[in-house]
Amino acid sequence: MGNGHSAQDEYLLEAILTNQEAEVSNILTKDSTRVNAPLLNGMTNPICRAAYLGKRNMVALILKHQGDINLKCGGKGNTPLMWSAWRNNVKMTQFLVSQGADIEATNNEGLNALDVAITRVSYATALFLKKQGLSPKPAEFYEDKLQVKFDVELFIEKLENEEQVHSFNIFYKRIEREEQEWLSKDLVIDPRETWKKWLTRNMNFEEPPMVPREDIPEDNQPHTTFYGKMTCYLNGINPYPPGHKNNPAKTNDTLDVLDKSKMKEPDQELGRNREENKEDDLVIEDLK
Repeated sequence: MGNGHSAQDEYLLEAILTNQEAEVSNILTKDSTRVNAPLLNGMTNPICRAAYLGKRNMVALILKHQGDINLKCGGKGNTPLMWSAWRNNVKMTQFLVSQGADIEATNNEGLNALDVAITRVSYATALFLKKQGLSPKPAEFYEDKLQVKFDVELFIEKLENEEQVHSFNIFYKRIEREEQEWLSKDLVIDPRETWKKWLTRNMNFEEPPMVPREDIPEDNQPHTTFYGKMTCYLNGINPYPPGHKNNPAKTNDTLDVLDKSKMKEPDQELGRNREENKEDDLVIEDLK
C-alpha cells in the first residue's frame, strides 16, 4: 500500500469492518501511531471508515485512543462527519457533533457536511445540521455537484423552513415532470454546434446537445444542411420533421441516450437512513 504498514493495515481495516472492537483496541494500544494513519494509500483511515459504516461504538473506541475526529480522507478530503452526512446517518452525525466534530470544516471541494448532505439528498441529516447552525447555499451552487438530479430548490425551501419530510420522492416529482415534457418535444441535435465542439464531444464520449426543433430557425433546420443531417444520422435520429416524406413518423424518435426507460434511476439509497449495522441500541462508552 506504499505506507510501510501493508499487512498491518489490512488487518486493522478488517478488524474495523468486522466490528472486532477488542482487536482494534489491542492494535491501537500496541502502536498509537496507527489511530490516525492512512489506510488504502490514503483513501481512508480508521475513524473515517468506522463513521462511513455507521459503527458508532467503533468510532467511540477510536476517539478513546486519541483519534482525530476531523481527520480527512479520500480524494475529496471528507471528514467523518461528511461521510455520515453522505450516508444520511443521522445518529452517527449527532454522535460526532456531540463529540466535538467541526461542523464548519470543508473538504477539498469547499463543501461542508451540510453541503454534502444536500448533494446526496440526505434530508434528515441536512435538517439536523441546519439546526446546528449551518445554512444551505443558493440552489445554483449545488446544480453541478448533485449525485442525481432532484429538485434542489424544493429541498432547500423545506430545509430553510425546517420542515419534516417523510418521503424523499417529493424531490424528484418536478424533475420527472420536466423530463417527460422535454422528451415529448420534437428533439433534434442542435445544428449550431461547431465542428470543434462536435469533435471534442465525441472524443470525450459526451451526449449531443439536444434542442426542440421549434427553437431552430427555418434556414438552419438539421434536415437542410449536410452537417445537420450527418450529426443526426450518426446518433440514430431522423433529421427530418415528423410527417415529412423522409420521416413518416408522427413524432420524432428519441435518442437512446434520452430514452426514459434507459435513464439512470435515482440511487435507491439516496435520501434514506443508511445505518448498516445495528449498534443504535448499544450503550456507547463515555469517552471522557
